[in-house]
Amino acid sequence: MIDNFNITTSILIVMSKKSNTCPIVPALILIPILLISSCVNQTPKNTISGNRIVTQQVIPDTLLNINIDTLPIAYDIKFSSIFKSVKLIPLETKPECLIGYIDQIQVYNDRIYILDSTKARSLMVFNMDGTFIRKIGSKGRGRGEYLSPSVFAINKTDGTIHILDRRSNRIICYTTNGEIVKEFKLSKKGSVSQFTILDNAYFFSLTPSYKRPTVHLMLKQAINSKTTVNIFPLNTHGLGFNQPINYSMNFYQGNNDVKYTRILFDTIYSITDDRIKPFITINTSNKITPSDIDEMNSYKTVSEYTRNYHSTCEKYLGMNNYLENDKLIHFKIKNHKVDHTLIIQKKNGQIFYSPRLKDDLGHTKFMKLYATYNDYVVGTPMDFMGQSIPRLLENINKNNLNLSEINRQHLKELLTPESNPVIYFYETK
Repeated sequence: MIDNFNITTSILIVMSKKSNTCPIVPALILIPILLISSCVNQTPKNTISGNRIVTQQVIPDTLLNINIDTLPIAYDIKFSSIFKSVKLIPLETKPECLIGYIDQIQVYNDRIYILDSTKARSLMVFNMDGTFIRKIGSKGRGRGEYLSPSVFAINKTDGTIHILDRRSNRIICYTTNGEIVKEFKLSKKGSVSQFTILDNAYFFSLTPSYKRPTVHLMLKQAINSKTTVNIFPLNTHGLGFNQPINYSMNFYQGNNDVKYTRILFDTIYSITDDRIKPFITINTSNKITPSDIDEMNSYKTVSEYTRNYHSTCEKYLGMNNYLENDKLIHFKIKNHKVDHTLIIQKKNGQIFYSPRLKDDLGHTKFMKLYATYNDYVVGTPMDFMGQSIPRLLENINKNNLNLSEINRQHLKELLTPESNPVIYFYETK
């Protein structure tokens, strides 16, 4: 066993500079990233019985430590630096599957799952060529119906689909055919904002509320049990921040685990059935201080906090949009009021750190990446004022996309400005 050793690995940073007289010039710089590995001769004490509430430990283990203060900021990093190609899948457009806004995408067992919590207020399933298959559940107040579907998770053990209805504070479970299996009310001891399923256990991410404060940020509960396990004390991991705010997803699918992070966290954690351990941590001198927390907690409403603090804050505010496959790691960092994207290519350790990526493959603006599937990263353009489909049609007409003539003609005949979104599959290098 190897205890408490340090490894320094050289990571290639791709930079670009823009001057007044010269075009953008790429450069390569070697930056050390500290990889701290420690093996711990203990396991979390998770033995539980009855309906007791216990606390699960977070176990230190391998940790990738990145100091963002020393990373050069690159501009206009091209998608072609990271991806080989892009494949477009137009979603079928029918009255029963019209999509207004995509909150969540998962691709599982050659099915594309799309959650729209605003217009359709439904979870819809498409096959890999975009053909609509079915909705999972429906709007209503009856058994198996939901009022406000906010997030879903798929149990990889049995393929069942679980939807969180935040308005009725329930989890509803369905088969892949959309038949209801069960539903249950959630605990009132905190506001469940998100959840995931791993090895037949729920992991619930809690958001503090003015009426129902919580002392922990996560609960673990076996699917067939009422026993809950407290994880991540608010004052330790959440710095005592108690505003009822959760701006982004907290759970992200890793290769063989689930990754977890949230607002103000400086660490991305790896969750498996029997342990939670740090995976990546961010170092910066620009972190929130105790006096900042006091000011943040002083606001009496979410709108007051957002208007007076969050939208103007120059400090480091956490990570989000974590994506991972066998070839890359991707996440965003909120710092100095800007979202910076950090991408690590696993095969060579090359890292890209930039406030702006340029999609020179799909020629989109404001591409949002949602998920991974095998070697692909899956996304769709943010549809500001309904311009993503007209822009795509313009690119097709100008031959800007690397498409066969058959595919190009098929998309031209299929798409109209009112069509459902097109899903982009970017193949990782």
